[in-house]
Amino acid sequence: MQQQPGVQKDSQVASAAEAGRLLRLPGGALLPAATYRLQLNADFTFDDARALVPYLARLGIGALYASPVFAASPGSAHGYDVSDYAALSSDLGDEAAFDRLSAALRQRGMGLLLDVVPNHMGIGHGVNLWWQDVLENGQASEYADFFDIDWAPLKRE
Repeated sequence: MQQQPGVQKDSQVASAAEAGRLLRLPGGALLPAATYRLQLNADFTFDDARALVPYLARLGIGALYASPVFAASPGSAHGYDVSDYAALSSDLGDEAAFDRLSAALRQRGMGLLLDVVPNHMGIGHGVNLWWQDVLENGQASEYADFFDIDWAPLKRE
């Protein structure tokens, strides 16, 4: 049976647990003993993060806790102004670079936690297709309910 992408082999999990990087909770769920937060941006990419993985494993880190990795407003230094949750930020690298980072973590029995703040979305520069659709179609947009919009304000301007 072929291993599913993103699923660690039992030996990798056992090795990480023995090293103290993962804690097994009652019921079998795994919890990282420690996380390490990285702020990814154009100057610190997926490949830069991958280069740190061996060092983080030696420190006993169980999971990398990364800033948002999805497509954000152009030039975003933090990534919290996401414009497309279905695409990786090209500033951080391509899908192959993300896969290399994920593989390096998996190889050492480490996890990846992604910081996602769904109520933070970039709406500038016309790059958020959901928001653009709401602007064009109003309440009839299939994305209208994704945003907290008061369609009946108390005061008309």
